[in-house]
Formats: sequence, structure tokens, C-alpha cells
Amino acid sequence: MLYGFLVDPSGEPRSERTNQRVDAAGEGSLVDGLQLTATAPAPGRWQFVVAVFGPVAGTATSTPFTATFALNASRASASGVPTSTHTVLPAGRPVTATVSFTNTGAADAGYFVDGRLAARGTLPLVVQNADYTLPGAPVGPFPAVRVPTQTDSLSLSAQADNAINFEVSPFPADHAGDLAFEGDPDRVGGPAGLAPSVTVTDPVIAPQTWLALPASIGPFAGTGPTVHATFAGSAHTRLFDPAVRAGTGDPLLSYVDSTAPAATTLAVRTGGAGQHHGHDHPVRPPRERRARRALPRHPRRTHRQHRRSGRHPVRLHHRMTAR
Repeated sequence: MLYGFLVDPSGEPRSERTNQRVDAAGEGSLVDGLQLTATAPAPGRWQFVVAVFGPVAGTATSTPFTATFALNASRASASGVPTSTHTVLPAGRPVTATVSFTNTGAADAGYFVDGRLAARGTLPLVVQNADYTLPGAPVGPFPAVRVPTQTDSLSLSAQADNAINFEVSPFPADHAGDLAFEGDPDRVGGPAGLAPSVTVTDPVIAPQTWLALPASIGPFAGTGPTVHATFAGSAHTRLFDPAVRAGTGDPLLSYVDSTAPAATTLAVRTGGAGQHHGHDHPVRPPRERRARRALPRHPRRTHRQHRRSGRHPVRLHHRMTAR
């Protein structure tokens, strides 16, 4: 099994893919390629890191591969999106926008629309395993947060009843439990004590699962005390637009809101096309307002994609209501 990481000049793995596929029945299979993408890549030296997971034959000393890269290979466009502050949306009247994109990969993919505002702000993150008990040596499952795309700062903190410290690092979501892929950047919190914390700041923070790996502060005469700690996290990111609603929901909302409705993705076969309809519901009493939002130009991909195949457009229709 292969994992690929596209690492930006700041050392953040901006994109991570595997060649493993899991179907609806839970059966796994492997494909022969990886495709990784990054939006608005920063100038500088980028790295493509390949890791092999699982047993490898002792007779295999090398594996040949080929690689290509292209700028602006992803194709996406939007129509019907208000882009001017002079555009007035009549209160209570839905506006339909169409996002068109192409699945150029050699594998099935899942798509969704992630409506964001231009403004940034700090949002609390949902912390999995937030209440953590350290019985001497650290054991999983560890506290974890999922970082939304378009995030430039990540903060985690702990409140403990005995002295601890912790480090944070991004992991592929399917290996957050076995620590097989602890990667960079790896940042250590501090100061060690009852309330350590850490903040990671970069132009773009890796949109992956980040784990907090705590440890007790010794020395101890024996195995050390049992420590109880509670973790919290936040992200400075592009704010979610509450007026943009997709019928499938936005999977990224669950990263910042534990009450977010369940979300799915629009599954598109290689070389296939599909259509999705979504509706918006005003969050305040309707009134006239000028448009201040736009759907993202690039839909998010959630399943793995590989070598380029034919270009087949897929359209998503979303409704947006003035509020």
C-alpha cells in the first residue's frame, strides 16, 4: 500500500493520498497511481514523499515509477454566483448557482461544495477523545482534531491534574490510531505543567487529522501517577457561510461543530457525470441585502484520484437565499 504526501515549502503536507480503495461493502483494493493537488501553490521548493505501508517482499530492492506535474490541471467553474457588492438579492427569493467541474482521475471520487466567506476568524475545533487519561505510559486513542482547509493557524491546549506536556503532528485519517505515519511538522507544546499549549502557524496548515501525544513529567519512583487531562483546540480559518447549504451537507462543518448535520459526498465514477440539487434556508428573517458571498471556485475532493482520463463535466445546483 502506498501513501503520497505533497509537502509545501513551509513543510506542511498540503495533500495526502493513498492507492487503497474501500467499496461500500468494506472490501479493499489497490490501484496503480496517486494524484495530489494543491490550490494556489506558494512559490518555493515542494516535495513529493512516498511511503510504503505493509509487508514488502525481501527480494524487492526498488520499484520504478514515473511522475508528471501540471499547473491548473483541475477544471472548475461557477455560474449564477453573485460576485459584486452592487448585486441585490431580493429577500426570500432563492438564487441558484451552478458549480461545474471535471473528474479527470482514474478512480471514483466524492465531491461536495464548501461555502466559505472571505473573512477569517477563530473557530473552536471538535476534539475527539478530549478527556484523556494517562495511566503511566501514553496509550491511544489520543486526543485528535481535524483541520479544515484554508486554515493558517492551529492551537491546542490541555488542563491536567498532574504535570504533563504534549506534541502535535498530522496523521493520515486511517492511521490516527496506530501512529504508523507520524509526520512533519511535529511541534512540542509547553511550558510543561498543568496547562501546556501549542500553536502551529503557517500560510496553510495541513488539512489532516492532528493528534496530541501527551506524556507525564517525571522523574517518578515507580510508574508515575495516573493523569487526567482535558484538551481543547481552535483553528484560524476562512469562516463558513451559513447561507450556503448543499443537499449533501458540508463534511468540513463537523470539524468545528459537533451538532452539524450528517454530510455525504456526490459520488462520481471515472468518466461519469452526475447532478446534485441543494437548498438554502435563511438563518434570519428575510430582508434585502447585498451579496457578499460566493461559492468556492474549486470543489473539494474527498476520495482518491489518479491518472487523467476523459473530461466529463459534473454539475451541482445550489440555492442561496438572501438574509
